[in-house]
Amino acid sequence: MPEADITILLLQSVEALAHGKPLIASPEGAVGIDEPEKRGVIIARSRGEFIDAILRLANNPEECESLAHQALAAAQKQFSHEVSFAPLMAFVRSL
Repeated sequence: MPEADITILLLQSVEALAHGKPLIASPEGAVGIDEPEKRGVIIARSRGEFIDAILRLANNPEECESLAHQALAAAQKQFSHEVSFAPLMAFVRSL
């Protein structure tokens, strides 16, 4: 998969997490998310797994809510402005 496509998938995935939405994604769609299964992400490797995950969340609001909280916490921890810009700010301070 081209790097630009992976970047677009990551941005879409991060947007879902940042809105506190559980994410059902292919392994490619979860690239860049640290430990996705612990971060509100369900990995689906086939059409059947996507369908099963959708039905699982639709029929289990408690799990859906738990994954939503994990997703929001993951977005805040891994993709906040502070975390995202820390390397750049360290470089600027070193000049």
